[in-house]
Amino acid sequence: MKWIKWLMPPVVLTILAVLLMPLLSYVGYEWYVHQIVRNFRNIQYTCLAYATARDGRLPDGKSSNEALRQLFVAGYVDDERFVSECDYPSTRPDGNIGNKANGFLEALAPGECPLYYVRGLTTEPKDSETPLLFARVVNFDGKIYLVCARAGGNARAYDTEDGDVIEVNNGRYVDIFSEAYFKEKYGIEPQDILKPEGPPRDLIAIAKSRKQYLHTLEAGILALIWLPFLLTVWIKHRRSARLSPEKTASEP
Repeated sequence: MKWIKWLMPPVVLTILAVLLMPLLSYVGYEWYVHQIVRNFRNIQYTCLAYATARDGRLPDGKSSNEALRQLFVAGYVDDERFVSECDYPSTRPDGNIGNKANGFLEALAPGECPLYYVRGLTTEPKDSETPLLFARVVNFDGKIYLVCARAGGNARAYDTEDGDVIEVNNGRYVDIFSEAYFKEKYGIEPQDILKPEGPPRDLIAIAKSRKQYLHTLEAGILALIWLPFLLTVWIKHRRSARLSPEKTASEP
């Protein structure tokens, strides 16, 4: 009975931890993805404000970095974090944006923008459902999501299979963010899907690293639950071992 009394607290805490970890992971996912979707929507609104003053023409460029840099030139943004918050902490700009004289050429340097940008779109209704911005992001639990903001203002996150958003289209499975699907569905040529400058990120490696970190954290929590119990048992055992010879020697 004594051992049962000592075992109850760590056993109960372990059961609670096992039950709560998935819940905390889900809450963390909701918060993380909600923040990223909100940031995508903010960038999309800023692009629409840019277009409103230019007869409906959205920013343009040879890369997503260059296209979004036009928002600095036009005076709509003055901080690179408006983009980095879409994929924190994988993308960390250095905060150096240059100045108006040099066209803010140091803003969104290679490696500081995680977004893909579709150029050639307008604010007309025909383009409202066409993706304007999208990026693949890795949640803290290692799951890969794709977040997209469409030209008409809708923004959402998609579950992926190793970065691909697979859906059934006309009886076949397709990646709805592939170049082939963009051309078939929206008439977007591959060269109009502007990629971020800099080396491509290894999303699988990032996901694996974050999964390992999460498993290490879970193991640490379980260790904190059981360590006091095991330490107490060890101390009691040591005391019993010291007292036993003394008790034996005192017996007639």
